[in-house]
Amino acid sequence: MAMALDDLGYQMTGCDSSEGMLERFGIEKGARDIDLRLGSGFKIPAEDEEFDAVISRMFIQHFSDWKEILREKARVTKTGGIIFYDFGNSEHLALAPEVENPELGFPYSTDPANIPSHYAVCDEATINKVATELNLEVLSIRPHGLLVANAQFWQESAASESRQFLAEASKHLENPAVADFMMFLEERFVSRMPKHISYGNITVLRKLDRAAMMYEKPKSTLFDKFWRKFKG
Repeated sequence: MAMALDDLGYQMTGCDSSEGMLERFGIEKGARDIDLRLGSGFKIPAEDEEFDAVISRMFIQHFSDWKEILREKARVTKTGGIIFYDFGNSEHLALAPEVENPELGFPYSTDPANIPSHYAVCDEATINKVATELNLEVLSIRPHGLLVANAQFWQESAASESRQFLAEASKHLENPAVADFMMFLEERFVSRMPKHISYGNITVLRKLDRAAMMYEKPKSTLFDKFWRKFKG
């Protein structure tokens, strides 16, 4: 995502807790001018309100204390800026209560004490509550990944079948025409469906100015500009 946004003209900064990952990304980014920093999601190596937007994918859900990571994201985001991240929808998991399949590599469970790798599983009400506590405005919560992040598929298939499906999906998505169709499906239809239709939910928040909150919500258009460019 950092490289894609850099190609759109944004000035990007990347952060990871692994020196190895930063070294690998440094090679992959080529000549792109992306600032890379070593640090933790709990202590981002950045000044207060340094960034217009803080974006993460497939990251925050791996931490039981994910709210503290969100708090840290808010610290380094400018007032009026956005925070973009994904999480697992607990209401979606409730549609497939038998899912618990470590063989597949997706050891999800509706039991909060039995989710070894995915902890940020919650519902819309929780997101709204946490956002309010952190002085953030919820701009959007959208389902995504309907075909690949669907617990009902996993529940109704054996681990080998699910692995085969994911392998086939990855192979076909290498075809630009298929990838374009999937993007069309996700943007035009899946994004409008009930949030629990997919395990994956993308959340977009905006950092509010505490003083301004007493009068009105800020009228920043930063998110709108970002979203239009991101969708191309």
